[in-house]
Amino acid sequence: MKKWRRRGALCAGAALFLSCLALSQTGAALAEESSWNLEDNTIEFYEVPALTEKYSGIAKLEQAVMESSTAGMSAVDNAVDAQRKDIVAELNDEISELKAQRTESRDESLRNSLSARIREMERVRDSRKLVGGLDQSLGAVSEALSQLRSTKDSVAQARRSAQTAVKANFYTGKKLLENGMQEQFFSVKKQELARSLQEQRVALYQAEYEKTEKKKALGQATEQELQSALVELNGAKADLQTAENGLSSLRRAVGVSLGWKPENCGGVSFGDTPDYPRNYMDSRNLEADTKSALQQNKEFGDAQRIADKDFTTWDKREISIAETEQRVRAAVRELSRNTREKAAAWEASETTAEIAKAQAEKAEHLAAVGMSSRQDTAKLKLAALQKESEAKTAKLDYEQSIYDYEQAVTKGVMEI
Repeated sequence: MKKWRRRGALCAGAALFLSCLALSQTGAALAEESSWNLEDNTIEFYEVPALTEKYSGIAKLEQAVMESSTAGMSAVDNAVDAQRKDIVAELNDEISELKAQRTESRDESLRNSLSARIREMERVRDSRKLVGGLDQSLGAVSEALSQLRSTKDSVAQARRSAQTAVKANFYTGKKLLENGMQEQFFSVKKQELARSLQEQRVALYQAEYEKTEKKKALGQATEQELQSALVELNGAKADLQTAENGLSSLRRAVGVSLGWKPENCGGVSFGDTPDYPRNYMDSRNLEADTKSALQQNKEFGDAQRIADKDFTTWDKREISIAETEQRVRAAVRELSRNTREKAAAWEASETTAEIAKAQAEKAEHLAAVGMSSRQDTAKLKLAALQKESEAKTAKLDYEQSIYDYEQAVTKGVMEI
């Protein structure tokens, strides 16, 4: 199924977004060498900025505001308010659906995953920077238009000024939306793992139910044992449906945000996440990365632009710069520390998964010679599947921590 509107070749501005995202050598290779097909239904990780720039709701809003910049201000205000309400309403619907799925689920790891995604979506919904500064900038544009309306050349110049002002004010919003969508990309991949685990649980309990059914026919199992196996199977099927619903919800949320119609989001698939080396942080220069983060951070830039008309204001400016720099430095250190912790957690989870797999294999061999019960073997198999899924999730957590670090260094996007 094709996307609902035509998409052209990757523009120069979108290519720039891609190259800025690629901080690591692996990321750079992906961003520079790949030619994204914007017409297919696969969303690639490094394709997200290009999709956001050209087809997202905020990009459409930016275009609408530029087209309306010479018209009456009320029409623009209404368009902005309506778009903002639509975005918030859409996010609230998705959050409510995820909360309902969390309530229904009996799987603790799935509930934790749903809670994490709910927090992410609430952070995006509550961000004041989505279209920050728009009303103020349009007021300045209106004043410029009224002053320069006397001649055709003046109006043309004012129109160019309006477009420049609008783009400047939407820049941060688009940057934050790109970041949010790539964060959601990791959520999708984690939910795919959750669904895969539930599929394996269903397959395991289905096999156990069929074995118990055959044993009952031979008089080797009771009706109570058969009903117990059926309860386990039905519970696994219910959890699989919850996981499938969660994945569909996420797929729709990301798809709509990047330009798909809601009814077409079912055919959307997601490519791989960046494959970072395990020793990523060992190759980084923390001081150099911190300086880059300071150069890109909006709050630090705002502090440097404080007017210095007198000593009091100058004193305030210096204090603000120093405080903001301290917060940025602390944030980069925290991101670096978090990445190292995630690397250690990934390694530990892989070791645990290998042990669980070995225990399950041993139990299966013992069961074959009648030295292990069906229930114990099934529990160990399920534990091995769970630990394998946790190890893969830990890898995604590690990759996401590096992405967060890169966003801070290359775009100044971080919580300070």
